Amino acid sequence: MVAPFKEERIGPMMASDGSFPASLVGGRAIAAAPVGILWFEGPDGTRVAANARAEMLLGAPVQPDGGIHQHAGRLLYPDGRACPPDDLPAARALRGEIVHGAEMRVRAAGGQDVWVLVHAAPDRDAAGNVTGALVILDDITALRELVRLDREWTVIIAHDLRQPVAVIVGYVELLARRLRDGDPALVRPLDHILSCARRLNRMINDLLDVSQIETNRLSLDRRQENLAVLIPTIVERLSEVTAGHAVRLTVEPDLPPVRVDPSRIEQVLGNLLANAARYSYPGTDITVEVRRTGEGVEVIVRNTGDGITPEEMPHLFARFHRTSTGAARHGLGLGLYICRGLIEGHGGRLWAESIPGETTAFHFSLPAETA
Repeated sequence: MVAPFKEERIGPMMASDGSFPASLVGGRAIAAAPVGILWFEGPDGTRVAANARAEMLLGAPVQPDGGIHQHAGRLLYPDGRACPPDDLPAARALRGEIVHGAEMRVRAAGGQDVWVLVHAAPDRDAAGNVTGALVILDDITALRELVRLDREWTVIIAHDLRQPVAVIVGYVELLARRLRDGDPALVRPLDHILSCARRLNRMINDLLDVSQIETNRLSLDRRQENLAVLIPTIVERLSEVTAGHAVRLTVEPDLPPVRVDPSRIEQVLGNLLANAARYSYPGTDITVEVRRTGEGVEVIVRNTGDGITPEEMPHLFARFHRTSTGAARHGLGLGLYICRGLIEGHGGRLWAESIPGETTAFHFSLPAETA
């Protein structure tokens, strides 16, 4: 526990026992705060004060003279890797950085890890020199558990829906084949049922992809591919998606090989081409460019249309985001979110550029395969 406040001062913020001094405005409130609060005094953070909540979250007492690295081995990145001492939020703040909501884990001494959201900021004197750092820890373990249960629920529901939808699609296809030359009054409703069932199946697959992306369980069957061959093949196979628009394909020679999952690259390109066709002006061309970059290969899908407004651009790749022109008509708003997750799963990057009323271009990069 943090010792009671004392008036004895060894610095501008701290009592000799490492507690927050009573003379500090709100000092007693800080000691009793429901979030962990640590104060690192001096440009190197050699002196430390902490409230009781911080010590509880860290799982060990904070030594006033222990410096910023005393709990370094127990602070982890979300993926479980140990955070290097120089990348600790306190160290970053003492270098003058501001840390906004960094998600980290605290390694428990034999139990479940504690998840914390960390904020950190430097303190400066009148001349602008860093004189200390404030770090705030907020326990988000319960919230993380709710998120995990939500994702598990999504996977369970999606898996349970796949089988009955597959049965519906199979039997409707069988009935449609048998009635194809029969009564049109029966064929048309069957076509509608089949179309809706296939759309539902795509939504279920999207939900499963989202769950895999967010739990770092994305399945990729990667192999060495030459995009100069793969991309033209995919574009030709997706000709129905771009019906009504000519697709102009340009491929630079001597592209480096990449290691990708061909079906996932087709999923990404199919989504980008479908969006390009959907939001293009009637009769305009869609261009696909494949070119070499310094680190690998870049693919660009460009169309001419109303484009994306500057207000919408920051939210373009968010889950469930649909543009104002397509919100009422198309899907769950997961397509671009999934595309970005798939490309990042390959070690690449996906981004967009748009001039409203003129052109919109989606770019994705893939790293060259290293020997």
